[in-house]
Formats: sequence, structure tokens, C-alpha cells
Amino acid sequence: MDLPVDTQFQQLLVDREWDKARKVVRGLFKLMSKGTDSDPTSPINHPIRVANSAAQHPIVYLPVEIKAREFAAKCKLAKQLSELGLDVVIGACWPMQTKRYTDWPPGIILFKTLNRLDAANMAQANKSGHIVTVLDEEAFSRPTSKDAVVNHATWSVNTEPDAVEYADTIYCQGWPTASQYAELGIDAGKLIVRGNPRSSIIEAVPVDNSPANISLICGMSGTINGQRGFYTTIVGTIRQMFTDDRRGSGIAQFEQQCLREIEVMEAIRNKIESEAQYADRTVIFRPHPAEGVGLWGRILPPNVVLDSSGSVPDHLATARRIFHVEECGVGLEGHLMGLDARMEPIGGDNPWWEFQDIFVTNRSVAKDIAEHMKAAYITEDIHADLHRMYLNRRSDFNFSPFHLRKFPLTPKKECAILLGMDESRVMELETNLWYIRAE
Repeated sequence: MDLPVDTQFQQLLVDREWDKARKVVRGLFKLMSKGTDSDPTSPINHPIRVANSAAQHPIVYLPVEIKAREFAAKCKLAKQLSELGLDVVIGACWPMQTKRYTDWPPGIILFKTLNRLDAANMAQANKSGHIVTVLDEEAFSRPTSKDAVVNHATWSVNTEPDAVEYADTIYCQGWPTASQYAELGIDAGKLIVRGNPRSSIIEAVPVDNSPANISLICGMSGTINGQRGFYTTIVGTIRQMFTDDRRGSGIAQFEQQCLREIEVMEAIRNKIESEAQYADRTVIFRPHPAEGVGLWGRILPPNVVLDSSGSVPDHLATARRIFHVEECGVGLEGHLMGLDARMEPIGGDNPWWEFQDIFVTNRSVAKDIAEHMKAAYITEDIHADLHRMYLNRRSDFNFSPFHLRKFPLTPKKECAILLGMDESRVMELETNLWYIRAE
């Protein structure tokens, strides 16, 4: 249910009252800077990392947050791991981390971000004997942003020092990513450049050369237009993501990020209306997965299609041109596919694009994870343990509309197709969560 402030703020965006919208954002952050309690469900004050000398099971956990963005690539990684003799649990992150990984047999977890919520899960995973590794999916397109690279703002906001402390290994998709982490003071010994499976997935997508004249426009305002409302999204992020010792700088950087999103919405809305004037073009607008769609339903021209379904590769394969802003992963993937992807200027800035060496390819994350295990396997059968664990759970995780927007209900057959496996090899543990036994 929207709060009055959410309704009022959304109306400002509808009416293009950009300056008034910025004033509301600044007012909320000024209020929050005066003090608010951190989220008590994820207290990480003085991390004490346990050195995991004990053996792990030959099993890898692959949590996914945004299905359209990450799932296909993680399925490819899961298949590679299976071929290397490792069992895999893959699927939506929320049911996987219900008990912060304390109820899973010890193995290797590949976290998909480095924020404060991850730090809380990593702490318990570490104490439970898991090896903690990270491939930050949120960093996928950051090297395309001048602000992120030159000022380190986005990296700092989204990189929780406590999460870094618990990580045994942080996989980087290219040297710019490793360089940014090093600038934040992360121990170089934890950083390994291995690429990102998403780039190989995109490069393999066949581009549709049909005559369809489609313009794909990508949104990027998941905070000011969050599914849970403007106020709840911002206040909740501040409470959950920033520990007390970095609250001042973190909130200031987050405020700039939100103000930037207003400029992004203004630029994207202008581009939508410009493209909608071409009678021979089909214009598809794809909002950010964290965005609410209600606002866009109110303001899109009638001949523009609002479509948040399907995977990113599916949309890219049929688009003749793509319009996006800095740090947009879909835009970067369009460039990787060799499509006509155009970065829109924001707030009068000229588009900035640094594409060299963003990715390193032909280096296997899967092989590196397998080597992590070395020969220290726990050899006893874990399948009965997995079954017993799920019998002990009272019920499946309750997917709310917020969760389903990020990871829609997915049948086992679809998962098997993405894995490139016979459906009989895929065990559905619960809704949106699967187990693949090693080959």
C-alpha cells in the first residue's frame, strides 16, 4: 500500500516537476542523516572470520536475484560445475538463504553481491563451514560509468567492508573491476580476474535479422520508482545497507545516486516520446527489474509497449536499436552483441564509454571453483541430508509480488533447458530452487 509521500512523489514525476522531486529527495535524506536505527536483523559490527580448515562437500550454491539478468549465465556455470564433478544448488536467493546457509551441507557459495545483507549471510555461512566466494553481478556494467570509475561512488556504496572481510575470493570480470576494488583497499590476494559467464551467454545469442523495426529503451530508476514505494525503498536501503561506521559517507553517496535517477528518468522519458513519433517503429520500454510499473503505465504514450517479461537476451535478439544510460547492463550486453546500442546523455553530460578490457574471456570461473575444493572432499553422500533438510522446513519460501517481479515462477522444464540437461537430472527442492547432481 502506497504511503501519502509515495503518491505525492510519483505525481511530481508524472508532472515532470523534476526540481520539486529533487527537493523531496534531499529533504528525506536530510531527515535520515539525523539518525535512524540500523536493521537489527543483520548486525555485523566486528567481523570475525573463521579460517575454514575443515573439508567441504563437493557442492556449489549459486543464488540468483534477478532472473532475467543472471539466471541463464548461472545455469551455464552450473552445467560446467556439474561436468567437473560438483553438485550444484541453483535458484532464487531468498529460499536459499532463509537460514543464512546454516542448514545447507558445507560447500562453496558464489554470492552475487558484496553489500551489507550479504555480509550478514556470509558471516553465518563462514561459521557453518562454507567457503565464501563472490562474483558481483551489480558490478557488471560499472566500468561504463565515468562517475563509478573516476569517483568510485557506486563501488563504495555497494561494497560493504564486512562482506569483503568474509569473502575468501572475489572474482572480477576484468582488470578495470579489479582495479576499482583495489582502489577501495581490498587485499589484492582476494582478487582473481576470471570474466563473467554473462558475456559468453550474450555473445552466443543469435541476432534476429528480421525486418521488425524495434527500438528497445531501458529504464534505470529502481530506487526513486521502487516496487515498494519511494519512501520505503530509500529508508529500507539506508537501514539495511549501511553500518554505523560508514553511515555518513554512505548516505551522502546514496543521495547522489537517487538524484541521478531523477535525471535518468527525465532523459529516458524524453527518448521514449521521441521514438514514439516514428510511425514505422515498434517501441518497447523495459523498466529496471526493481522498478514499479504503475508509474510507467500512467505516462507512456499509447503506442509504446511496456514489457518487463522474458530474459534480456530474448529482448536484445529482436531489437534493431537500444537506448540506455550509464551503468545499464542491458545496454552493455547490446554492445557485446554488436547491436546499435546508444548511450543517452544524462543531465547535460556527454555519454562516457570506456569499453576496453571490461571483460576477460576464456578463463573459467567453474574450474577455479573446482580447484578451490582441492582434494579435501567430504565423501559421504549428501543427498539424504538435502532431502531431510527440506522435510524439516515447515513450508516453501513465500514469494511476494516483489520477489516474483525479480524471479518469476519457473518450471523445472525451463530450468533444464537452460542447463542443457535432461529434466530427469534436475531435482526441484522447492519453488524456484533446484539441485543438480554431478555427472
